[in-house]
Amino acid sequence: MLTLFARHLGSVIPTTLAILLVTAAGHAQIPCAYEVTAVIQGPWCPIFGFPPTFGRGITEDGAVVGSYNSCVIGPSEAFYWSESTGFVTLDRPPDSVGAAAADIDENGTIAGTLTYQEFGPNGKNEWNVAAMWETLDAQPIELGIPPKGTDSFGAAIDQGQVVGYWANFNTGPLHGFVYEGGVMTDLGPDLGTPSSRANDIKKGKVVGWMGKGFLQDGQAYIWDSGQVIPLANPRDMFSGRAHGISPNGRWVVGAAQLDDGTMFGSTRALLWITGEVIELGTLPGFLRSGASDVTDTEMIIGSAWGPGAASAGIIWYNGLLLDLNSLIPPESAVEVTAAAAINSAGQITALGHNTSGDVVALVLTAVGGPVGDLDGDCQVGILDLLSLLSEWGPCNGCPADLDGYGHVGIIDLLILLANWG
Repeated sequence: MLTLFARHLGSVIPTTLAILLVTAAGHAQIPCAYEVTAVIQGPWCPIFGFPPTFGRGITEDGAVVGSYNSCVIGPSEAFYWSESTGFVTLDRPPDSVGAAAADIDENGTIAGTLTYQEFGPNGKNEWNVAAMWETLDAQPIELGIPPKGTDSFGAAIDQGQVVGYWANFNTGPLHGFVYEGGVMTDLGPDLGTPSSRANDIKKGKVVGWMGKGFLQDGQAYIWDSGQVIPLANPRDMFSGRAHGISPNGRWVVGAAQLDDGTMFGSTRALLWITGEVIELGTLPGFLRSGASDVTDTEMIIGSAWGPGAASAGIIWYNGLLLDLNSLIPPESAVEVTAAAAINSAGQITALGHNTSGDVVALVLTAVGGPVGDLDGDCQVGILDLLSLLSEWGPCNGCPADLDGYGHVGIIDLLILLANWG
């Protein structure tokens, strides 16, 4: 009887509903939930306890790089963490005083920065040098500082290419760069502005900020082998900054300032796609937002913050903006305050606090929807039922085969109904 009903249903479902079923079945959604699969902290220090620990980059298999403050008030140290290695503090030169890791590529090469100090008749002098670690147990390779600079910083890496910025903090502007094969290329001549930063790179495409001064003007850009694509600021907004680019190079995310009469404006997260810029909004009760990273499926992460010190990690997809704290179980005993990077599986490295108030790096791993959620909307309802009925009969490996027996039938229907809602 049910088989006959299912066959009959196929002849009476309107064409528009059939299209809806196909679209829903193939349309990715924000993960229904996240579980906190790792809470990462630097080494315990007597008296001071655990240091503030910050995750910055994540690989496809969930390894994380970042930095922590030695003994809470000490210098920054760079780290690598994975399930197999545990927490590893990266080596640095003995005459350096600190290090920070900013990103890691799929070859395992890490980009970041080394810090040096010296004391002279005029007091303490401190400077920073962009660097990369080719292996976990190797000394970092310094990328150098141009002759007119005082400092350089590594921000991101892909396929051995490092981007960041250098500056002379005595005389002025920042200069975005791309480093490859021992050569640091200043992007300023191509960008045509006196000041710039390079924040991310994927497959040779660099994104960042270019302008006359710092944060008061300018716009986001894409640099690709010497060619520059300016990314327009939205209407009534200024100082657009690109922070991340998807692996396929199609999506760029960042932020800009609202021209609301205040000194810096209220920041809003942005998505740039071909010929268009989309404002992503912010969470209710928060004043500002910014986007830090994006996947090939246009899943975007970042942060919302203000008023005061309040902040939260955010995730955006297909017009829906959510607080990451709403997607993790309450018993996780952490608060997600910012999201830094995301891999293609939707796994996130984030910043948060534990119940002791420690600043911790987090790994958030996506959890699928309930059994029977065939359209990916995190609940089981009428579209899921219609999708199951449209697949009635022999079905090798299709999502509606909930019991895995190669046939969509009465048992699959009962499983779906048992998870309704």
